[in-house]
Amino acid sequence: MCCAIDSHVDRTFLFEVFLPPAAQKILRAVHHEQLSAEIQFDYSPHERSVMPRKIDPLNKKLYGSVTAMLTVTDVKAAADFYQKAFGFAKRGIMNGPDGKAIHAELTLRGTTLMLGPEMPQMGSRSAKTIGASPTSLYLLTENADKTVAKAVKLGAAPKGPVMDMFWGDRCGTVVDPEGYTWMVATHIAQPTPKEMQQKMKEQMVSQQAARAASAS
Repeated sequence: MCCAIDSHVDRTFLFEVFLPPAAQKILRAVHHEQLSAEIQFDYSPHERSVMPRKIDPLNKKLYGSVTAMLTVTDVKAAADFYQKAFGFAKRGIMNGPDGKAIHAELTLRGTTLMLGPEMPQMGSRSAKTIGASPTSLYLLTENADKTVAKAVKLGAAPKGPVMDMFWGDRCGTVVDPEGYTWMVATHIAQPTPKEMQQKMKEQMVSQQAARAASAS
């Protein structure tokens, strides 16, 4: 038998802080129906009847120690892009009273990514609005070249070529439609600290030479 999660009240309260009072009651119902119904834990009837109800303060079954929360201009569009380009799965999307998405949770190999709308009155603006990415996200994939190409095809902007890096990853960088920078990588080698130091020097020399050539 499945049992819906019990942690939705905390997350609902978080969003109540940013919404008009009239929206709070509706928000609780929307959150419970749309988000918690999609996130379920399996418990047997016996376990549910004899075990005391306990709440894990760290909510480890759903989240790691740190969860990225990105402010975006369009929650649904951003969620669609991250699913198609990077392989995230949708855990749930919460709509506000006007029907627009106000919160989304995506997952990828045990990692959770949260999305929320811009709230200028609270100082929350997207990278797209700011005009620069205030953070970079490092995404490990099976094939960095293919993932970068797919992301670009779906609307991301490439920033330089995909290349082997001194720390052992093949890496390419893209800026997604919301303005956030993603470093897409595939682990291809396990260099020693000494080897990394040497490769770093070689890459720096190569990059300096390339910049000098382009400037001349």
